[in-house]
Amino acid sequence: MINTKKPWLAAVGAFLMLFAVGLTSGGLSVFYLPVTEDLGFSQTSFSMYISIIALTGIVSFPLSGSLTSKYNRHIRWFVRAGAVGCLLCFFLYSRAKSLALFYAASVLMGFFVSTYANVIATSIVNNWFYSRRALIVSVIYTGTSLGRIFFVQLGSSIILNLGWRAAYVILGGIDCLI
Repeated sequence: MINTKKPWLAAVGAFLMLFAVGLTSGGLSVFYLPVTEDLGFSQTSFSMYISIIALTGIVSFPLSGSLTSKYNRHIRWFVRAGAVGCLLCFFLYSRAKSLALFYAASVLMGFFVSTYANVIATSIVNNWFYSRRALIVSVIYTGTSLGRIFFVQLGSSIILNLGWRAAYVILGGIDCLI
């Protein structure tokens, strides 16, 4: 392992990126009931938007990995573009009145999450750590689970107090800032 503080800062940054992924991987479930009641969608149809995020991620992870390898020196731009893109998707969710818009925004969300999260976090660890890689990767990936716990609680509270549309915008802003 390199004997400086920078690798640990990189690991903290990777952890925070994966913490934000907890919002898209589990925190969005708090929107099922309020959105379906407000817009009259079935929960089955609405819940497809999370599956679409996952399916798009499956397709775009290899592309993201390839781009990360090729343009490793510009990794910060991938992270920034992905975070801003996710913010745009949350804004689209907050304005959506049709399933089609939820689904379209989810395709974009799956792509943007892949550009700033899992592949990048693993790449950061691989670039900075030479020993204990497996330990560091497993520790940073706990960020996703902790993010799910945090965002489910926070999202529920915001929805109860401000409504689901405001909750999408606020959670999107938090996701982008992290």
